[in-house]
Amino acid sequence: MEQDRALTATREAAVAAAVPDAVMIDRDLHKEDIAFNTIAMALLRFAPEVTYADDFCVLMTLLPV
Repeated sequence: MEQDRALTATREAAVAAAVPDAVMIDRDLHKEDIAFNTIAMALLRFAPEVTYADDFCVLMTLLPV
């Protein structure tokens, strides 16, 4: 847990150094999950198979027309 905080602080420092006016926003994994579910459901209109992969990645099968 403490290692995660140190990594987060390091990332924030790096971003602040590169872009001093950057606004840091904490992730909301629940909202991200809802968004990706909505995206996946919308993609089902265009592809026969849609699924999730690690790290909030949506995969879909495309067939030739």
